[in-house]
Amino acid sequence: MRMGSRAAILLAVSLLASACGGDGGSPPPAQGGVPPPAPAGPPPRTDTTSYSRAFADDAARTLPGFGIDIVIRETGQVLPDGTRETIAQITLPQRHNVLFDFDPASRLGRFQIGGEARVVQEDAGTTYRVGSDTVEWYRPGPETEEFLGFARYPQLAGGYVASVSHRLETYADDFRREQVAVVGFETVIADLPPSGVESRRFKATFVSQDNSANNIATFGADFPVEIDYGKDRLKAQIATVLPEGAASNRNITFDFEGKLDRSGQIVSGTLKDSSGAARAEGQVIGAFYGPYAAELNLFGKLVLADGRQLLVFFFQQP
Repeated sequence: MRMGSRAAILLAVSLLASACGGDGGSPPPAQGGVPPPAPAGPPPRTDTTSYSRAFADDAARTLPGFGIDIVIRETGQVLPDGTRETIAQITLPQRHNVLFDFDPASRLGRFQIGGEARVVQEDAGTTYRVGSDTVEWYRPGPETEEFLGFARYPQLAGGYVASVSHRLETYADDFRREQVAVVGFETVIADLPPSGVESRRFKATFVSQDNSANNIATFGADFPVEIDYGKDRLKAQIATVLPEGAASNRNITFDFEGKLDRSGQIVSGTLKDSSGAARAEGQVIGAFYGPYAAELNLFGKLVLADGRQLLVFFFQQP
């Protein structure tokens, strides 16, 4: 298996496992030195549903979620090291588009994204491996190579979110296709907080799939996201550094604005350059997971001014 072509979410999750949080500071006091009153938090928990951990290597799972489709094509150019340059085209869903089934008894994984389903099961030509926090299938062949991975999110203590990654490469073609998905036990509508405002800390990661950028991962600062359940709105500012060549001034702060669609159980939002220079802009999608919206997970894509596209992950911090 070509380790450099494993799905990007496994790279991002492993990198985030070792990333430490930072101090995002507190809002400045009001004029006169008296801090403004804190907004009221969510009312006492009223969840009515029990939730299980999303990842398990010894229990059957059927998990809905969101999946990003990535097509990586060759440009026809050759890099200085002799490899052929590639660029990535990322398609972000607007709604739930993934269903993942796992049956440990038969060592079978079924990954459905959109109207397409792939079934992978251990057999003479397929390797099945169970790690401490992953289950993987790998099926090489004379003309194609396929990988399916099911993994735990290490950053979320509740464990209501998991990741699924799929890659199918045809050697005769000049591109490969990968899918990256977030699945889990989403907070049901009746368990979402009805009102109140709270702040949660996150870390953003931007991952490139272009080999010209050497699969870089850029970490944003640890930042707070304000969640207003009464207005179903989210907002934040995220400071990070763009990749080499993206802009002459690579330091950038994004304004994040999101909204909660309760009926669809979807959180979506936009990322915009706060300077107005439009060096990059992005979109994210995700959901709340677990009892009383215990965990929020968002991911999406960022488009740089030069046309390059990066995967975006928002990881909730403990």
